[in-house]
Amino acid sequence: LFWEGIPIGDFVHDSGVRGCFCLTPTNERRCDLAECVANKSVDLVLILDGSGSIGDETFQLQLNFAVHLARRLNISQSASHMAIIQYAETPQLEMSLNQYTLPNQVEWAVQRIKYLSGATNTGAALKFALENGFQGARGGGIPKAVVVVTDGQSQDAVSEPAQQLRDAHIMVYAIGVTNLVNVHQLHQIAGNPQRVLTVESFEELDRSLADSLTWDMCKTEFRPGTPDIICAPDRIGVRASTKKPFDGYVFVMDHFHREECRAGPEMFPDPRSIGITVAFTDCNVHRYRSVGFTFFVAALFRINPFFFE
Repeated sequence: LFWEGIPIGDFVHDSGVRGCFCLTPTNERRCDLAECVANKSVDLVLILDGSGSIGDETFQLQLNFAVHLARRLNISQSASHMAIIQYAETPQLEMSLNQYTLPNQVEWAVQRIKYLSGATNTGAALKFALENGFQGARGGGIPKAVVVVTDGQSQDAVSEPAQQLRDAHIMVYAIGVTNLVNVHQLHQIAGNPQRVLTVESFEELDRSLADSLTWDMCKTEFRPGTPDIICAPDRIGVRASTKKPFDGYVFVMDHFHREECRAGPEMFPDPRSIGITVAFTDCNVHRYRSVGFTFFVAALFRINPFFFE
């Protein structure tokens, strides 16, 4: 068996499960990546920058990067799916999530995308991704991710639409290209410094970067055993995932009677992905500045452990 021309071992376990081992330590990560994507799926929306600063030749490098990702993700009917949005002044859906389910189909469709040109409205693209990019998403525990590529500064606000994506339990990655990119906006988009990537040129949108990005998405524990706490300048969110469908409410203690202080099944992206976002000052939730190195911990989220079995 060969992975990108590199020999790796191949074995079949007594259970019938196929796996691999690497013949050299330097190839261990690629072997791990191949095995990881073979066993985990993701619904990915890739957002490409088609603004006027890009140009036709540079835009083609983004399309090549999309092809690299498609090859890495093991795209198929039962595995990972990928959608593509191109944005300039306005975003447009170039490829829907379930439109193509074979790698060669995806590559064929990607190479037929035409460069837009225009203003750089990344915020509008993020909003469009939330509203249109995940139509046909499978739910049922399949994680969702957005990858944004940009070479400059957005001409519209990105913070709120990016937060809305994260509130919907969607992981967001931001890739900034060239030294003209607004790094602060990249962090606003991703909401997590570990999901911000920067490269000096579009030529660096290569297989190696596709490997790194795919590996991070694949190895991330999408169903944490403990809840995630998401902090924003004006609100706090708590989210968790369950192995069994959850048919109940998540609420701020002692404030169940207030609509803004609870979230029910109709608000969850799927019955196994649950959470709530509360603005500071609502539901008796307050934000305090830290003083020195004094810390205190309070129970913010409690759930019946039955749903984690």
